[in-house]
Amino acid sequence: DSTITLYSEQFDEAYHCANDGALQETLHKHILPALMLKKEKQKLKVLDMCFGLGFNTLCLRYVARKFGFNGEISVYSPEIDSTLLPQLLTHPYPKELKSKEIIKALQERQEYYENGFTIHLCLGDAREILNGFLESENGVFDMIFQDPFSPLKNPSLWTYEYFKTLYALSSQDVIITTYSHHSCMLYSAYLAGFYAFKLQQ
Repeated sequence: DSTITLYSEQFDEAYHCANDGALQETLHKHILPALMLKKEKQKLKVLDMCFGLGFNTLCLRYVARKFGFNGEISVYSPEIDSTLLPQLLTHPYPKELKSKEIIKALQERQEYYENGFTIHLCLGDAREILNGFLESENGVFDMIFQDPFSPLKNPSLWTYEYFKTLYALSSQDVIITTYSHHSCMLYSAYLAGFYAFKLQQ
């Protein structure tokens, strides 16, 4: 779709699928499926695993407004690479996302608030951050974007123990979206208490 992504040397993988494009992958694998199922809720608490280039969070804000969602949305997003945000200030995002002000605020204070839409950027190791959520009772999440680097490149965020932590942080009717259909991941999520469904488009 001509939108540009980046490549992580640390994980030896691109942030998005080049065949789809950053915007299309984000919209069709995460935002639209989750938001359509949750559009009647007045408050949404969202876990975006992990922030990366911020497409999930930025697109959620854009699509929620476009659909006329009038409720409150709070997004919590772990991110291990603290050097990434300065690069994003000049990244060529689609103009609809109006990203520059948001990225600048997140770089300066790791938070952004605008008319009922709040972003909390949590810098550090994602597993430690999630354990901190458990200890502080910072859950429960209504939507989770399971979007780390792939199971082969970042296996610690796809294990049974990891999904058990997500389960403990999930509302009863949580929606988790992911691009991966790795069989071991699906089995780990099932053992943790989740059910898997394939979206037919």
